[in-house]
Amino acid sequence: MPVTPQNPVSWVVRPLIKYGNLCCIVMRKKPTGIISQAQVNLKGLETESIDFPEAKEEIEKFIADHYVEAAQGQGVNICLGSLNKTDDLDFECILDGITGYLELTEVALLEKSGYDKAKSTYNIYEFSKSVASKIKTKANKYKGSTNRPIVLLLYITDWKFAPSRQVIDLLEFCLRYGVHGLTKIDWYCPLVGGRGSLYTIYPSTRENWSGFSPGKLRGMFVAIADVTKPVVVNQEIQ
Repeated sequence: MPVTPQNPVSWVVRPLIKYGNLCCIVMRKKPTGIISQAQVNLKGLETESIDFPEAKEEIEKFIADHYVEAAQGQGVNICLGSLNKTDDLDFECILDGITGYLELTEVALLEKSGYDKAKSTYNIYEFSKSVASKIKTKANKYKGSTNRPIVLLLYITDWKFAPSRQVIDLLEFCLRYGVHGLTKIDWYCPLVGGRGSLYTIYPSTRENWSGFSPGKLRGMFVAIADVTKPVVVNQEIQ
């Protein structure tokens, strides 16, 4: 996320005991959104939200751990390695027995505003186009930098950017030929108290694309309800 007046640089200081001495680790603080779950009980409507860590490195480790758990639950042979300190790629990982890298990138189309002012609706085609551009930027950055597999993991920390099925289909359709050079592209959406939702964008899991027309999605919008702000439609029960 770019540094702007709405997203100023801030830091998180973590104490560390090393060789008997008290040291400090300074990590960059990263803003996050809100992902909540609502349930109705005898007390009324109660919501619970994911308590994301504050530091960028800790957020990415949180997401990576939950992603690997979800992927393994779907039968993917992947293990998370250590934090990669040799270059820009975030983590080492083992995919199908081969050592590679896991690179994370958040989907948060904030423009010049923060999470709280982001719209809860999006045009499917334009949203997919923006995410595809983000994927291609990452792919171009690391193309030719290593002969190891690279897994690109998209993720969200705010419910407003949860992908619809049409978004996943459109991205899968546009990126199915693999010219981007990435080994695997997944999109992980964490959920409260669960593994979350995991979508595979590449390699494509769909064999037949006949009848699929991206142009038909140009005028379609998605509206996502905010469970933290319920709207009362009718206060009286007849």
